[in-house]
Amino acid sequence: MMIESSSNTPVKKIKELLDGLCLESFLQVQNAIHLLLFSHGGVMRDFTEALYEKAISEPSTSILCAHLARHVYTQSKNSNMQGGLSGSDTQSFLRLLLNKCESEFEESLQTWFTPWDELMDEEEREAVENRRRKRSLGRIIFIGELYKVHLLTTKIIHSCVQRLLQAGMHGDEDRLGVMY
Repeated sequence: MMIESSSNTPVKKIKELLDGLCLESFLQVQNAIHLLLFSHGGVMRDFTEALYEKAISEPSTSILCAHLARHVYTQSKNSNMQGGLSGSDTQSFLRLLLNKCESEFEESLQTWFTPWDELMDEEEREAVENRRRKRSLGRIIFIGELYKVHLLTTKIIHSCVQRLLQAGMHGDEDRLGVMY
């Protein structure tokens, strides 16, 4: 369930904070998001979506987004131990993030190996291809950063590589190379 984004909602504030995410403001953004997440129930899904979109749409922020994700996961786990959050809240952040990464990864495999719409002209195809490449690159960088901060396991990374290789054997190798 998405919360309406009016100017005073926690979701709007989270998006504004993520828009200002940079190395210099990381600690302030981290603390402000921490306060919002742990004082307003029900925004974890919206935060997860916003964080994921920020990381893949701006790959230069993937490192910061991964560290922010690690902080939120660790803090939610600590709050759970201190009675601040339920166990489902702690696991829900990590589960939501992993589900989002997996569903986008699966979708990218499906869309990359589907034939082009014959009704598209060359310019439209190029625009779609560029959007796919940008999102794909952002996704790969973010997944790698999540792995580096120990939110993804080696088993998950190996599974991703295997799926890519299998998809390449059954699809267009040129597109696979462009994709990753």
